[in-house]
Amino acid sequence: MGIRLQQIIENQVTHVAAKQIQRAEKMGLAPDPSDESVLHSLDQFAIETAPQKIASPQFAVPAKGMRKEALLEELEKSRIALIGQLNKAHAFDLSRLQFPHPVLGRLDMCQWILYVGKHEQRHIHQIERLRSAVPPDRLPGAVTDAMDKVHDRVGTGKDEFVADASRTTLKKESW
Repeated sequence: MGIRLQQIIENQVTHVAAKQIQRAEKMGLAPDPSDESVLHSLDQFAIETAPQKIASPQFAVPAKGMRKEALLEELEKSRIALIGQLNKAHAFDLSRLQFPHPVLGRLDMCQWILYVGKHEQRHIHQIERLRSAVPPDRLPGAVTDAMDKVHDRVGTGKDEFVADASRTTLKKESW
């Protein structure tokens, strides 16, 4: 479910970003003049490590029955579409474009971009907790293989997507 949900989240953020970019163009919004970091602006929510399950809004609940390969392909497509919007977004002050999140409240577009990466990290942490909670000999081989492939495909490095998205759009960060 994690991959499908991540793909749904990315599609939603891509849609919101596209609408907000259109809005910024109509407003004549300039680039952000600030060099202040926004990378830690969601830290208070502990999105990646919160142990409690958060109920997804109905529109974000994934349909069951998709094959792993199809899920990974859809995730890749959604990632490409999102990065395409992010490449357009750097021309505007994203902190002035806000849209409500169903749990976290109003987020600006910088925070939405960060949220995508933090949400992905949350699923990677869930995979790691599952791995450590269940002895490998108690899981069927297919399950451990699938977990390894998902982890390798989705989470090849800590905060990989946050870093990629930030480099693309959040010029404020020094890397």
